[in-house]
Amino acid sequence: MANPLPFRAACILGSAVLLGAGTAVAQDQADDGLPPAGYGRLNQDNISIGMRTNSLDIRLTILQESALRLLNQDSYTSLNRLVESKRAQIDSVATLFGVPEPGLLMVRYFALVEGTRFDAQLLTANVNTLFLDPVAIIPLTTSIQSDRLSRQQQAVGIYVFADVLTPYFPMAFTYGATTTNAWDSNRVQVLQRERNRIQSRVIQEQSQEGGR
Repeated sequence: MANPLPFRAACILGSAVLLGAGTAVAQDQADDGLPPAGYGRLNQDNISIGMRTNSLDIRLTILQESALRLLNQDSYTSLNRLVESKRAQIDSVATLFGVPEPGLLMVRYFALVEGTRFDAQLLTANVNTLFLDPVAIIPLTTSIQSDRLSRQQQAVGIYVFADVLTPYFPMAFTYGATTTNAWDSNRVQVLQRERNRIQSRVIQEQSQEGGR
């Protein structure tokens, strides 16, 4: 991986490596129409997974709109508001790298020991067999830009990828030598069932309204 590039937007860290800009992967559910917000029953835990090293606890939360629409109203509002608060930075990255629909992942690093060394750019994704490095990291805490954390200190950022992190396919994430496959077929089935439930409810409501 190449060295970081300084972005003109001061709050953005970037990587010089652009992966997947011309590669076709499974499209986000925007192609099929997103389920409406407010109908979901899932919570943030359903779209989050964890991994642990000897010195770090890492939590990853998918921020694609197709995943957020499956959440209950409170969870959706909270995470959607977070994404929209960083919309200008996300759009700047997307424009710079020519990405029509970037992948979005919130990552929280939690230091388990004093003086934990870490490198935010070591995290990569494997989406439907396509390996992706982040093209940028938008800080949610200033500590995401450091290379050392105090015990119990957190570093949080939104990772921007050049391809959509499609929640309806298994995904793996790697930090250094540690990999999690927790976004597996079982998790995907939970999301698919919830999407189907929402779509059925919407169709039923539309049918009832049409019969009045």
